Amino acid sequence: MRYVIYVILASIIAYGLVVLYSASYSAGIKKFGDSSFFLRRQLIWILIGTAAMLVVSRINPQFWQRTAPRLVFFSIFLLFILFISPKFSLTIKGARRWLKLGSYVFQPSEFAKFAVVIYTAYWFAKYGVPKKIREMLSLLLVVGLNAFFIMLQPDFGTGMVLVTVFFALMWIVKVPFKNILSMFLVLLVFSYIYVTSSTYRLNRIKAWLNPWEDKLGIGYHVIKLKTAIGYGGLIGVGLGREAEFVGVLPEQHSDSIFAVLACELGYVGVVILFVFYFLLILSLYRLLMASLEKKKGAVFEYVAGLGMIFIIAVHIFFNIAVNVGVLPLTGLPLPFLSYGGSATLMFFIEIGFILAISRFAEVSSRKRRRIRL
Repeated sequence: MRYVIYVILASIIAYGLVVLYSASYSAGIKKFGDSSFFLRRQLIWILIGTAAMLVVSRINPQFWQRTAPRLVFFSIFLLFILFISPKFSLTIKGARRWLKLGSYVFQPSEFAKFAVVIYTAYWFAKYGVPKKIREMLSLLLVVGLNAFFIMLQPDFGTGMVLVTVFFALMWIVKVPFKNILSMFLVLLVFSYIYVTSSTYRLNRIKAWLNPWEDKLGIGYHVIKLKTAIGYGGLIGVGLGREAEFVGVLPEQHSDSIFAVLACELGYVGVVILFVFYFLLILSLYRLLMASLEKKKGAVFEYVAGLGMIFIIAVHIFFNIAVNVGVLPLTGLPLPFLSYGGSATLMFFIEIGFILAISRFAEVSSRKRRRIRL
């Protein structure tokens, strides 16, 4: 099954690189005088990510369980550094989301999602399923601090991914529904305060509800996305021709890459992508469940493995939902298609973690058979 995942992942990456080059070549020429600038940099991150995935796949999941508290507090530390050390932070378009180390930049929020999943799995494995909210206060504090610093950047999209994955994990371990509902209502209140406290965020909601009210201003991005997707039709307008028909999309090589794909390759291209993603998520889930059959009572592996799958699946859903207008605009990458080093690296690591669960479950199973013999 692991080799099936490698084949599916390689297919998505190859498909994504074709779409990324088509979406980014004009931006590469305009900004850097090089049509393949974004493609080459993405290839480097894919190679780094592949190496990281293979390394992580050989690390015993118990290592992550033992180091979970240090891992999640290191995540909080990295997020905190963004606000106390301008020397090591990079601000783009008013958002302070990147740590800067020389010529290299990294988004700590991408690491935070991984760390929160690991810590949540560690917490449930250690303390079990709480019956009352007050029994979860230590866990809620840790998750809340990560979410708080991410929202402060501001990065509402990544914050919502983290919170969505956390709620999904509470549901799968069967935290009482009334507790989940109570926390969700509190989250709605905080979300309302967060959105209404900023004119910029309010404008995004207005653009989502009625983009035509200001079609050349706050509604421009939403209208362009919908126009591009609708223009593609069944088979699309052809690779590299999106700009000829609908003009250049904002962030077309990253957040808007799905709209570029839909425009240039049409519904056929979209269906191919959906099939690839479905096969990837299904294969990861089946591999995880098969591994857990060999290792009964592995609460940490169960929660953490599903958490990694949730991160990838939620990213896919949120990005596509934003592009088609189901959700308000927010900057989230589409896994293995969007340009971006930090996200690409962490997607590979998350898959590597699931591969590690499978590998060490097999090792454990072989040891038990030898003992019986």
